[in-house]
Amino acid sequence: MVFGDLIKMNNMYQFSLSSFIKLFKRALEIKPDAKSTEEKLSKLSDSLIKICYSEIGRSLFKADRLTYSMHFIRGVYPKLFADNEWEFFSGMTGASSETNTRMPKWLAADRAEIYGTYCNTFGAMAPQLGLDSEQTWGGFGESGEPEINFPSQVQRMITPFHKVILI
Repeated sequence: MVFGDLIKMNNMYQFSLSSFIKLFKRALEIKPDAKSTEEKLSKLSDSLIKICYSEIGRSLFKADRLTYSMHFIRGVYPKLFADNEWEFFSGMTGASSETNTRMPKWLAADRAEIYGTYCNTFGAMAPQLGLDSEQTWGGFGESGEPEINFPSQVQRMITPFHKVILI
């Protein structure tokens, strides 16, 4: 979902081709300082992305802006997401929540179902990350600010979006 699918969130979010063309022309009015055609196209592309993101985002209800932002990033930068990350995050994974993997002690009991789905979606990732290690993950699990107390040895092993999933 970048623009065309916004109508699925709310019927009021219908953007015409002419409104997108206006944004496109605004991006072309920017005269980037570039030495090559390729560099100029890259800068113009970045400008178009910024203009579209901000203009469309401002027209949405505040409650829908975070959802829009996540879908926008996914649509514009799909390579930032590893296999199955988006599907797991959006709840569209077909993986079962039943698993033989022992649930980590540091993890709250009400997270058993999602942990099972995680293990079945990402296979060997849980053992690689050492999710059963109280020493590695205990502080993270008890933290009120898990994004700050994320295990440093794990950050190098995963994508930034996978960090969001784990948080």
